[in-house]
Amino acid sequence: MNYSLDDTQPNRAVSMPHMVTVEDEEGGGPGCVVWGLVGAFMVAGSLFVVLMAALAGWNDGYRVAIGNATATSAQEILTQCNLIPNDLAQNAFGLAQVRVNSLMESPQGAECVATLAPQMTAVYSSAMQTLTPAATATPEPSPTPALVVDAAPPPDAPPAPTTSSSGFDLGGLLAEAEADIEAGEYLRAIDTLDAISAVDPTFQKSRVDQLLFRALTSEATRQFRGGGNLAQAIALTSRAEVYGDVGELNYERFIAELWLQSQAYSGVNYPRAIQLLNRIVFEQNLPNYRNARQALINQYIAYGDALALGGDPCSAVQQFDQAIRLSGSPTASAKRATAEAACLGLQPTPTLDPLAPTPDPANNGGSSGSGTAPIGQRP
Repeated sequence: MNYSLDDTQPNRAVSMPHMVTVEDEEGGGPGCVVWGLVGAFMVAGSLFVVLMAALAGWNDGYRVAIGNATATSAQEILTQCNLIPNDLAQNAFGLAQVRVNSLMESPQGAECVATLAPQMTAVYSSAMQTLTPAATATPEPSPTPALVVDAAPPPDAPPAPTTSSSGFDLGGLLAEAEADIEAGEYLRAIDTLDAISAVDPTFQKSRVDQLLFRALTSEATRQFRGGGNLAQAIALTSRAEVYGDVGELNYERFIAELWLQSQAYSGVNYPRAIQLLNRIVFEQNLPNYRNARQALINQYIAYGDALALGGDPCSAVQQFDQAIRLSGSPTASAKRATAEAACLGLQPTPTLDPLAPTPDPANNGGSSGSGTAPIGQRP
């Protein structure tokens, strides 16, 4: 074959691809940087519009909330203002002073206090006139020692102030509390001492705390040992512990808690009630505490009745035995006999009704003077 030398030479007619130059790009329109800036500006503008709209809504909500809060505060101020006359009428000066101090922090409250000022002054003056003669009267030739015990501060202590910045005669109230303690009016003394602490917590604090401890422990002891309110006595004891060692009241509180728990379970959870009463009667050897022994007997009998009624007469016999062991109760003995008969599968002997008519042998066992024949026979 013959090959032409022209086929082996490069083709010079082939055109080279067009190269894009910087000049071509610059002359074709805006570049990517420009479009990016435009887009960022539009996004920023949109965010600004949204932010302004949200801010406008928040301002409206804030104004509504402020209005509601103002209305609520005004209502609370009005309520406190209305309660002050009641406090003054009941001579609750400490509570009234607390309300006044709170109201003075608000302009509206200050207006209320200013309106009530004449009434407050009149009531306070009247109360102080009642206290002043007792503090300044000339002593009788034979004064009652009980009214002046512990009335003076300790010899080594400087004279304590009798008034405070509140304007109340706290010294007079303290003397009143001391007199109530000596007279055995412990609850009233506690209320007075609490009022002093509410008005001025720093006023003769050691003396007030000492009197509170004495009143709390004395009233708790009376409630524990005098058949009083055990729940109140427990609360008084717990409060007295803040001021000192309550001593034997710890044990009084322990027994009282056992008794109250047993009463809560009585008639509801017989085993638990019996367990708690056994701790009082036998473990603590206090059968006479609130008549705990009889309460235990009653729970044994009630538990036996519940078991017999529930179809377990054999267990009921055991509970009646416990009641008989403690008391020899005829009632428990009769119930035991019935339960034992049921436990053995025997029918108990029927009890004759003393009011039933006497059988007439001449009438085939029928009732005397009755025209009705016995069951199973024709008249």
